[in-house]
Amino acid sequence: MTITLKDGRKVERAKYYPTGSVQVPMSKAQIEEKFTVCAATAIEPDAAKKILATLGSLGEQKSFDDFWPLLRRA
Repeated sequence: MTITLKDGRKVERAKYYPTGSVQVPMSKAQIEEKFTVCAATAIEPDAAKKILATLGSLGEQKSFDDFWPLLRRA
């Protein structure tokens, strides 16, 4: 991107890979924030927290019986 200022100076910046790509991975906090923001359009915040916690511990889950209802709209 190039921005030309009123005084004629140009400021250039380039970003070759988007945040979240393999080259520029998001941190755990960024992933959680993005999930929370996106989930807010579809489910209650409490359900979003539970879903995120379940997804973060998939290998430890003995059953998904409590998980599936969280994905349904109230």
